[in-house]
Amino acid sequence: MLVHESKFGKSRNVVLHSSTAKQLRKYLSTRSKALGNRQAEAFLANRRGKYLGYHSQRMMFLRLLNRASIRVQVHPVNVPGAQGLNVEIGFDLHEIPMEEKNRRWTGALDAVLIVLDGRDQILKGTQYTMQLSFPPARYQDHLKEGVVYKDEIPLLATATQLRVVLRDASNSNIGSVSIPLAKYIRRANSAN
Repeated sequence: MLVHESKFGKSRNVVLHSSTAKQLRKYLSTRSKALGNRQAEAFLANRRGKYLGYHSQRMMFLRLLNRASIRVQVHPVNVPGAQGLNVEIGFDLHEIPMEEKNRRWTGALDAVLIVLDGRDQILKGTQYTMQLSFPPARYQDHLKEGVVYKDEIPLLATATQLRVVLRDASNSNIGSVSIPLAKYIRRANSAN
């Protein structure tokens, strides 16, 4: 994509992933219809075809980001004598596209759990795919109560935080949360 006269009046080429280019073409088609095929002054244009102001762009971005996010909840559970910290990772099934196949509701989420030190350096990382598959009754329960997956992370002496990221590969929606670990590491050290 060629960006004409952007910051400081310069033009530049921007490399885009094919999925991004597809969405931008879709936006252009929608914008063209909304403007009645009138020319727009800018790529991101308001309903009159004029430039979107900074505030309008920011508010739209925040609304879209909120729609495309997965709310993630993480509850650390410190078990006395355990070598690691047990975590319960919860999410709302309404935010995950599920498909009914062979009398089961199925979907998948990629999960990444990262233990970081005080300089945001990765000490330990784990990644896996949560394969979701529920019979209809259990699916209805999960819609009401949410879904909880359990995992264990190592309690490393220099760890300061746990970051959990969930990503839906079908639509690239993402959610993340960071948990400070200091109090759990103190408890583990005092138990030893």
